Amino acid sequence: MAATGARTGVREGTRRDPVMWVALAVILGSLGTLAWVYGEDRLSALLRIVGAAAIGLAVGALVVAALVRVLSARRRALRLTALGVAAATALALTVPFALAQRAGELGGRQLTDLEPLRADDRVVSVPGTEAPSPILVLRADGAAQLIAADGTAVSDLGAAAGDAVGLTPDGRWVLLVRDGSTRIAPVDAPAQGTTVDGEPVALSDGVLALRTCDAATCIERGVDPAAPAGEPGWSIDVGPAPSSPDPEGEPLPAPGDDGASLVGTLRSSGILPSEIVRAVAGQGWFWADPATGHLSGRRIAGADEPCRVVAPQTALAQDVPPPVLAVCTGEDGAVTARASADGAPLWESAPTAPGTWSASITRGRAVVSGSSADGAQSGLLVASEAHADWRVPGTEATAGSYRALVGVDGRDVVRIDDAGLVIDDDLVTGETVWTLEAEGDDVRGALGAGTTVLIDDRAREAALDPAGARRVRVIDDATGDVVAQGWTVRAVEDLRPVSGGRALAQVDGEVRLLGGR
Repeated sequence: MAATGARTGVREGTRRDPVMWVALAVILGSLGTLAWVYGEDRLSALLRIVGAAAIGLAVGALVVAALVRVLSARRRALRLTALGVAAATALALTVPFALAQRAGELGGRQLTDLEPLRADDRVVSVPGTEAPSPILVLRADGAAQLIAADGTAVSDLGAAAGDAVGLTPDGRWVLLVRDGSTRIAPVDAPAQGTTVDGEPVALSDGVLALRTCDAATCIERGVDPAAPAGEPGWSIDVGPAPSSPDPEGEPLPAPGDDGASLVGTLRSSGILPSEIVRAVAGQGWFWADPATGHLSGRRIAGADEPCRVVAPQTALAQDVPPPVLAVCTGEDGAVTARASADGAPLWESAPTAPGTWSASITRGRAVVSGSSADGAQSGLLVASEAHADWRVPGTEATAGSYRALVGVDGRDVVRIDDAGLVIDDDLVTGETVWTLEAEGDDVRGALGAGTTVLIDDRAREAALDPAGARRVRVIDDATGDVVAQGWTVRAVEDLRPVSGGRALAQVDGEVRLLGGR
């Protein structure tokens, strides 16, 4: 009994010995520090947390050493105090760092009334408008939804397969064309539309031109889009079934192929032309004055010329008249482009070398791809206001090794170089508009409607940095300003650039509107 009492006394004495608790604190603190440092070096969150816990226990042991004499008779209070201090220390060394390194939010406005985007759905917005354009979502099955410019409302437009839906070039009106009639509605009240006879030709200087055809002839009239059922400002007989200009941004058919239709042009682009261009039988293509409906200015292309004519949908910039372009192909395959604005010629290119070329018009520039018959020229050629003659896009300054192409929109080309630098170059001059750094190997994005959107990895620089975090940036293509930036650890399923420095991002089936000034 005496021996047992002696051993008990030794244990009690040991427990009350501050030196023992200090020694334990030193051991735990050393191990915790090693785990902390090694965890940060190896970016191991587990080791980092274990290190914080060990340091917390070391501080708890020091508390015991300081209070063991005072609270020797109150063991429960001593244990609770030590454990509380240890837990508080461990949390203090972990939680603030974890919060500081958290991925954050993607931000933007969630569009709860918008169904998930599919790969074959199209997103349309008008660049260069005075106020941000609403966003039109054209579904592959013919349905259409209109998203308010600020994302506060999503309206179903009641469209079906076979209908054509589009925005006017000022972004103020939405049109639905069905069976020879057009419903015109303000974008801020799409349900309050007016339906009138005729299919839309263009909206120019505030005048909406509509065309109504019967078996004998077609009549074009100019109306106020705010009161389309009222008395037209002008009405002109334009002859039986005149051709319509081709849509901007689409590959142009061969000159001998059937001409585009008004409905087909609107359906292809989603934006109504901003100039009234008319084909006159036996004479060719002309501008029409929106104030009177009469032909105006120089002829764009003769009736006997093998040309395709494209009326613009978007301005190059605010207050800059958009050009109309004609692309003419000779019998030998040589292609010539000419541009005019307000009925006056702007520039005309020399012919390409004879060969096989396909052409398109985007934002006032003519782009051909193909090859010459002698093989001396191949690839992409551009003619524009900066260089009327055909030339390879860019300059020697933009040549080099690039690991990814973000997009080309006719005005700019955005690429990612081998060093991970995102570079926006003017497509014609090759001058660099802006550059941004990207992180990680999996960098992707899109360019359209004057906006670039990028998604890249967030590099882990600390052990508590979240794994798999992705950064989404919305960039004004004209300036390179990052209008919006957000983070997400969830998979980004779809990313669509929208005019006005905005983008639609889809994460886990939820669509969010990012950015906006």
